[in-house]
Amino acid sequence: MTRSFIAAIFCIILLSHSARLRAQVSISDSVISLTLLDIVYVGQFTGADLAAQTGYSSQLGLDAHHKFRSQWYAGGGVHVFFSESVKSEGLLGDLLTPDELLVANNGTLTGVNYLVSGFVVPLSVGRLFPVIEKHNLNSGIYVEGGIQYLQHKVNYRLRGDPVAALSGEYLKGYDRLSSGWGLRQAFGYRYLDSKGLLNLSFGLDISENFTRGRRSLNYATGLPGNQRRIDLLYGFHACWTFPLYNRAPNKTYYY
Repeated sequence: MTRSFIAAIFCIILLSHSARLRAQVSISDSVISLTLLDIVYVGQFTGADLAAQTGYSSQLGLDAHHKFRSQWYAGGGVHVFFSESVKSEGLLGDLLTPDELLVANNGTLTGVNYLVSGFVVPLSVGRLFPVIEKHNLNSGIYVEGGIQYLQHKVNYRLRGDPVAALSGEYLKGYDRLSSGWGLRQAFGYRYLDSKGLLNLSFGLDISENFTRGRRSLNYATGLPGNQRRIDLLYGFHACWTFPLYNRAPNKTYYY
């Protein structure tokens, strides 16, 4: 996790706490316009071309959405994408010995760990449908759709001495860098506590990403590395929410 990501989470917590000190209000009496800041975890399985490269993957990130009094909302976010469930067969080609080790620069043998990493930038539009009116009209089932940008590559972590073929410009021939735009859909439930003690959402999502390899040559296969791909992701998401209340009829709310 990068320092900037930790700093962003810290700022959100401070902002929420500072706003809570100014006033404590209830949201149970009316539909209001508000901004939702989410710390998001996404757990997903892979399909199509991405399934040949990695299995279960995770995303951790920040989302921001604005919900209007019409119950429609829109926003986006930035997520870190990572997976240790990497299917390593064929990734390094002839670099591996029969024991799946690498020959280091000094002639010793070294093992290697595999990690797929990247980022996702989702942009979404959705609508909230309250189902428990006695609780409040700002909680309920939501349905959303949108687009996202996905980028991922394979990282190699050597357990021993350096290997020249996995350093500098040579590494680009083995990292399988891919990126592109895709479509996403989500369905879930958002709960906003009128007392401000518990604000969260959870649900299911799926994305169809139309990516492309970004390297001219794949060293392991000797084939071009810029083929078009379809990378599918499907799974669940869970969010811890910091709601910032802007305005309700005839009243101003701060949270």
